[in-house]
Amino acid sequence: MSDALMAYGWRVLDFLSNANNGTAKVYELIDRVQIPIEIALKIVDYLESRGIVQVTQRDLKGDHTLAITPAGRSILSQYAAR
Repeated sequence: MSDALMAYGWRVLDFLSNANNGTAKVYELIDRVQIPIEIALKIVDYLESRGIVQVTQRDLKGDHTLAITPAGRSILSQYAAR
């Protein structure tokens, strides 16, 4: 399961790294990356639990504001170097 979440996670990290100030809302993310909301929220939970992204503002409807962390940028740069 974690492999599947990271497979989508790379796309999420790439999106966030190119977003304004490294932050974006979940609904922007699902529109750009083209993933269902329920999968996006699982990915966010997974990445947040590992310190790769930070939820800077929570929303009752799931449209959280996300920020890529320095750890997330490091992982993304390692992935891009492959």
